[in-house]
Amino acid sequence: MGKINRANVQIEYKALPILTKQIGEDRVVRSIFAVAGNVDSGGDRIWPGAFQKTLREQGDRIRVLWQHEIADPPIGVPVALRELGLDELPPEVKSRYPEATGALYGEIKYLDTPRGNEVLTGIAEGAIKENSIGYDPVKFDYESEGTGLIRNLREVRLWDISPVNFAMNAGAVNLKAAIPYRQTPKAPEDDPWDGPAEVAAADVSDLRIMCAWYDAENPDLKSSYKLPHHRAGGEHAVVWRGVAAAMAALLGSRGGVDIPEADVPAVYRHLARHYDEFGREAPALKLVQLAISTRTLLGPGGLKEGRVLSSQNLEKLKNALAVLQEILLAAEPPEEEQKALTVQNLWTRLELAQRELSLVA
Repeated sequence: MGKINRANVQIEYKALPILTKQIGEDRVVRSIFAVAGNVDSGGDRIWPGAFQKTLREQGDRIRVLWQHEIADPPIGVPVALRELGLDELPPEVKSRYPEATGALYGEIKYLDTPRGNEVLTGIAEGAIKENSIGYDPVKFDYESEGTGLIRNLREVRLWDISPVNFAMNAGAVNLKAAIPYRQTPKAPEDDPWDGPAEVAAADVSDLRIMCAWYDAENPDLKSSYKLPHHRAGGEHAVVWRGVAAAMAALLGSRGGVDIPEADVPAVYRHLARHYDEFGREAPALKLVQLAISTRTLLGPGGLKEGRVLSSQNLEKLKNALAVLQEILLAAEPPEEEQKALTVQNLWTRLELAQRELSLVA
């Protein structure tokens, strides 16, 4: 059986308040981890049966982690994982999600380890209030509903179940700063794009539709809105070159974009839906996260703060960047110049980091 490289899989996260929590003396916590049938705040609807194949084929490989941290040992083991039908849903779930048609139910035994005990105590005392699942969508389709586009998740591959401090799913992030996707008319694909000019012609109410991110603490300032890709006027048509420029900015083109790393998955999904609209394939989320992590580590002050980069780590970064370069250069136009600038910028920072390391060694 071939080895699955999780780094090459687009992992998504979806969180849920801990529902129907039952904790036994056997250290087993029984709870609901996902609800089927309702449209969540991230614009997804999980369909009954979406977990059946993954539970059947790789149920023994699903891990229980703390906050999806794959580098740390698991904190528990799944004793049972199965889908519930409508007639099996607990009253609390039916009350909170009246459209629910099913759910993913799990029984997790927490390990008698320092972190396992810490998390179990946190759940019992109500300090840890949410569970999150790490998965990648396998089969899905889109449909229009109301003023938006709903993604129907027909089949998903489940990787882990993780108690979390704060939800990592797109909907939860959207409540902070990522602007939810909105379907608008499409401009002709070859239309030119001038982001600064569109922003100058817009007011704040326009920018709330035009952009993919804003500073929630200052919603009335035009400068709070970033990554525009819709027209300022009319029906706010989405422009392909604007979408591509926004995604390139996430990858670091022309200096990148300064947004919290926690908001990146939601912003990415917003832009990826527009890629789908234009029949294009978005770069993998992991690629975007790699570019951001590399820029953060190699940016101003990144090396000097504690001098944490060893020559071995720099070599790993160099190898990762080589992969990044290969993927970017293999991608399709029209962002060729922007991609080249992105890769060259990261290589320059890597070389500077290597020089600084040699000076402080």
